[in-house]
Amino acid sequence: MLPDKRNDTSLPARPPEETVFAGQGRQSKIPKSLGIGVLLLALLAVVGILSRLGHDRAEQPVPPLVPVEQARVDPRLHYEGPYRNIHPDIRYVGDGSCLSCHPNETASFREHPMGRSLLPIAQVAPQQVYDKEHNNPFQALGAQFLVERHGEKIWHRQKRQDAAGNPLVDYALEVHYAIGSGRGGYSYLTDRDGYLFQTPISWFSQKQIWDLSPSFDPGSLAGRPIDADCLYCHANRARALPGYKNRYEEPIFDGCVIGCERCHGPGERHIESAQKLDIVNPKKLTGALSDAVCEQCHLNGVRVLPYGHQLYDFRPGLPLDDFFSVFVLASKSAEERPAVTNVEQMHESRCFQASSGDEKLRCDSCHNPHQYVGPSQRVAYYRTRCLACHEKQGCSLPRDVRLQKSKEDSCIECHMPHQSATDVPHTAHTDHRILRKPGSRSAQAASAFEIGSESLLKPFGGRRNKPGDRQAQRDLGIALIRASSRGPLPSDLAAERALVLFERDLPEDDSDAWEAKGWANLLRDKAAAARVAFEKALALQPQREVALAGAADAAAYAEQVDAALEYSRRAVAANPWMPAYRRQLALLLMQKQLWDEVRSQCQAWMRLDPANAEARMLWVSCLIRAGEKDKARQEFAHIEALQPPNLQQFRARFAQQMR
Repeated sequence: MLPDKRNDTSLPARPPEETVFAGQGRQSKIPKSLGIGVLLLALLAVVGILSRLGHDRAEQPVPPLVPVEQARVDPRLHYEGPYRNIHPDIRYVGDGSCLSCHPNETASFREHPMGRSLLPIAQVAPQQVYDKEHNNPFQALGAQFLVERHGEKIWHRQKRQDAAGNPLVDYALEVHYAIGSGRGGYSYLTDRDGYLFQTPISWFSQKQIWDLSPSFDPGSLAGRPIDADCLYCHANRARALPGYKNRYEEPIFDGCVIGCERCHGPGERHIESAQKLDIVNPKKLTGALSDAVCEQCHLNGVRVLPYGHQLYDFRPGLPLDDFFSVFVLASKSAEERPAVTNVEQMHESRCFQASSGDEKLRCDSCHNPHQYVGPSQRVAYYRTRCLACHEKQGCSLPRDVRLQKSKEDSCIECHMPHQSATDVPHTAHTDHRILRKPGSRSAQAASAFEIGSESLLKPFGGRRNKPGDRQAQRDLGIALIRASSRGPLPSDLAAERALVLFERDLPEDDSDAWEAKGWANLLRDKAAAARVAFEKALALQPQREVALAGAADAAAYAEQVDAALEYSRRAVAANPWMPAYRRQLALLLMQKQLWDEVRSQCQAWMRLDPANAEARMLWVSCLIRAGEKDKARQEFAHIEALQPPNLQQFRARFAQQMR
């Protein structure tokens, strides 16, 4: 947060949350008086690293900087492999075109979790239960949450009452899509005029209950914006509008569920020719090219699109890191067990590290994406996968001892047990470290990308970790800012490191990098530099709402309220469904004493987030300003009944305003 220059209603100087399952993390603030010293220390550390490298490699030439602009070369245009559907001009045709020639594969894939990754709610609603036995309704965060079914339509409702049982809040979101296969559970999306939000209620299949969606808090109960990066791994292709956080062109999806062409590439040439080399066969790929097909969705971390690339540019048959830079935390506590870390865990396993060549452990060594392995088949199926490598040297324990540990003599029950995920409640996932002795720890895999004296993030597997690679440094800078907005990294330290990485000029048309540089400057209290960077991004995409919100914050921090108002109005126009933008605009209008507009924006804010006590407190101020003190007292009684954590501050403010 920036130092408060706007009474006690300062706006948050951090970019909005980036992902659906974003965890709550610690935030630290480096005192402003230490900011320059910390930055100097970081720079000295970089100099120290370079000096040590120079001393160790005195006989070797220093590698030149690789310009970021080189990333504009499209790998799809320079592919030299055997497959003929890599070129960007080859069109996608949809799963219906595959059905006539591949009915068995298509049918079995539809039973696989990937084949049920996103569905219209009408297809899911009749299969679910909505009674008290399954925790509907349930209490959380001081409210009652309720799932209501009306025919094929589903509503997620939250209600709040005072101590006497009188209604305070009754707010409902219509559900339009179920996201997830149902194997672990479902989350739900609401479509608000083309803007997608996740609702606060989820279904958890392993415990058969309804409960609060992962990581939801009182500040996001109006719905969490869902961006295209999230939908990349849950839908076939989403038609996101550039610059917007969660706005989509209708129809939103080119196929809801993950389709055949996500793993095989576009099928236009293949359906015309029926030639095998006109479509990618992932089974024929080797090494990193095979892994990339799975990793495009199953490698979890902070993802950054390299300069000049679009979200759906990746083609099976090409290296993933030509299209995505994926960063993971440089260190994790033993208690951290996020729900989607299978690729990272597999790379830590001895099975992966010790295998090579044709015997190299890969995702498809154990998993067949065309076949769903049900509970009754699970033990036998995966035993055969284990014995493919371990038949000669099997389990060292006698069979009677093994049966004591697992009645079914299951390999995976001992060596790949289920663990509760720390970032998704009521959910367990399989430990892919394949530990020889349960409870032991495996060696960490990738080396970290050193920036300063301490590493915060590392590129997965050491990818893009080459001296002088400006593309890698640009990507890491963006990743640091995004990770700090989600919580895992201290925002000030991440911003400091990012600014070191952004110290050289960025390409003029790199809107992602300019926006990240804007937030990095804002987090380091450099409002003027932040505004310059945000303007660079907005020159390319005037409706870029996150940059607009940041530019408004930067202008307000510099006490340029008129400019801040203009940016904030544009942000609301770009996304009228975001309560945070309404809040920002209402507070700026209050500074200008534009009370008629304050009333209008405050009412819009309360419609979007009726349980928000801050919005209602601003409405109380509007009523007092208009001389409507009786209504103000009634409204403040409403606030007291909501019992916000800062109620004492509101009481003091109310008493002062009523004098």
